Amino acid sequence: WPADKDLGVGVVDIELLRVEPAEQIAGWLHRLFASVPPEQVSVSTDCGIASMRRNVAKAKLGAIVAGRDLARAQLTGS
Repeated sequence: WPADKDLGVGVVDIELLRVEPAEQIAGWLHRLFASVPPEQVSVSTDCGIASMRRNVAKAKLGAIVAGRDLARAQLTGS
């Protein structure tokens, strides 16, 4: 991956009402880290969530944060 580029990656599917588990999101991120250094990765939804039911959107945003935090903890050993 080019050192001067960052990558934003969608880790939740807004077409589904199911909330992705943090462990699944962290797993996807770790697979991505094989190709892109973690410091060059930002996580987001796969598209806008404005049209989602608010409770589902909040849960999915929470899953993104939890997955990111889990991946970070696994990388740093903390």
